[in-house]
Amino acid sequence: MEVNNQDIVGLVAKIRRYRYSAVKAVSSGLSSVSNADGVRLTDNLDNLEKKVEFVYSRPEADFPESSPAFYELGDAETLPIPDNEFLADIMRYYETMEKEIVNSQSARKSTGLVIFDYERIIDTIKRMRNLAAYAAEALPEDLPEAYPLRASTGAGRTGI
Repeated sequence: MEVNNQDIVGLVAKIRRYRYSAVKAVSSGLSSVSNADGVRLTDNLDNLEKKVEFVYSRPEADFPESSPAFYELGDAETLPIPDNEFLADIMRYYETMEKEIVNSQSARKSTGLVIFDYERIIDTIKRMRNLAAYAAEALPEDLPEAYPLRASTGAGRTGI
């Protein structure tokens, strides 16, 4: 996967890191969301929104001598789907957000976002916040016969 936009390289890195965080959350094997995981998701969405606001901000950079540049993103990491349906939904939103931005008009610019791509990402973040508000009221669910659905997603990355 390749883009011309250096700002999108940073956005994709952040989206991938937050997607991984959702899969490796303590709540990934539960039908509830721990307070720490809820706070982490809120912080991640706040940080992502700030990054999107920066990328969209003016002035727009003009790089006539170095554009178009080519940035190889590589494929997104294949991750297990968590048992937690809320976190699985969050994961899918992150995946969709990445696909939309990487295949957007903005991906062909040297920096910044066009208005339509900006609104698409911001609206997805809002949707994720609405999902989190729903989950805060609807979870936990008592599903003794339905959990666990699959093996644990395992420990997160270790080392330096």
